[in-house]
Amino acid sequence: MNVVKLPAEDPIITGGLAHYAVGDLVKVNCTSRKSLPAANLTWYINGELSDKNFLQNYPIIEDEESGLQTIIIGLEFKVRQKHLKTGGLKIKCTATLAAVYWRSDERSAEAAAIKSTHNHSERDTQQHMSSSSKNVNDWMSNRGSIVFPSCIIKMTITTILLTAKFQLYL
Repeated sequence: MNVVKLPAEDPIITGGLAHYAVGDLVKVNCTSRKSLPAANLTWYINGELSDKNFLQNYPIIEDEESGLQTIIIGLEFKVRQKHLKTGGLKIKCTATLAAVYWRSDERSAEAAAIKSTHNHSERDTQQHMSSSSKNVNDWMSNRGSIVFPSCIIKMTITTILLTAKFQLYL
């Protein structure tokens, strides 16, 4: 007879950022604690099964007293345009154990804000700069900095979108 001990806690995703841009590295872990046997963990990216090459496998940790097992599986990949096609990135880790346990943790992150410049004539820029007691040459020398006249660049602040969804199907 096989004994199955279900985890007392839902799986949990740790690490990650609130927003990502193309080229960023996603590096997160999913942990399912104290079950027997260890749960099976599966990663999804935007609802699709993740590439096995993205997975980081760690040894199962066994509690010496109880014999219960904790499993951690990492997910690591560079963000590509296809990951942000819906304006964000959604990763989900699902823990399953036999046919009686299925729970998941899901996190969403928005695409990083993109700076967009407005088209202004040089005359408009000079008028704005003179009204701000600055000159165009000072502004041009600071183009690499984060401080720009508001008529030249519109900065979009990305809001943090983190959701955690837990479901149990027995």
